[in-house]
Amino acid sequence: MYMATQDAPSLPWQQTSPAEKLSIYERLIAVPLELGQKWFVVATPWLKNWKMACSGEVDKEGPRDEATLGPVDNSSIVKGRQQLLRKDVQYGEDYEVVPKALWDHFVEWYVPFNFGRNYGS
Repeated sequence: MYMATQDAPSLPWQQTSPAEKLSIYERLIAVPLELGQKWFVVATPWLKNWKMACSGEVDKEGPRDEATLGPVDNSSIVKGRQQLLRKDVQYGEDYEVVPKALWDHFVEWYVPFNFGRNYGS
């Protein structure tokens, strides 16, 4: 009896190496913010966890696992059903802004297909 074996398809976040993701981040985050461009807010805790998961850096809380990141989590900086930015949060401390091209990568890598591709756009 013949049985073909095949590896399970990789998830989107697995298709790009962590080092390549960091390289993409560094390249895109260096683009200056210009009037008329679309940028997205990302909570610092999620971004920190993402950077640590991709770099292998470990802090007192231990290592981060890219498999457990999930979509960008801005719950610490927004309020209400409309997800408005809280007034008490500060740029550079509580959140960063990323260009649309980088946001699109985060969506591609970490948003499950059943969420659709309109996540945050």
